Amino acid sequence: SQIAVLTALNVLYLQDNHLEDLPPQIGMLVAMMTCAIHDNRLQYLPKEIGRCSELQVLTMSNNQLKEIPLEIGNCLKLKTLEVKNNPALTVPPAYIVRQGPTKTAEYLMKFGEARKG
Repeated sequence: SQIAVLTALNVLYLQDNHLEDLPPQIGMLVAMMTCAIHDNRLQYLPKEIGRCSELQVLTMSNNQLKEIPLEIGNCLKLKTLEVKNNPALTVPPAYIVRQGPTKTAEYLMKFGEARKG
């Protein structure tokens, strides 16, 4: 995927493009601070997005997401996490998401540890 060469990219706007998936190489965008992928047809996000350690804003509303990868818990700088209007979303539960990105990241980290243990 050509996206792998964009390691210095800070902002990625891919909203409203009818995307059905994202390449795992998105994890190579280590400088990315904003990722706008709302209003697409995404069902899953690659777990590699958890390598985007500078990520502060992630908008994923209005997709078909079933779960958020547990690796999002590694994005410790995440301040905005928008996931509304993903009717099939089960992980994390809606009541956790409503508590904000910090609580969501904490939940995902704990959930991931429990699955491993």
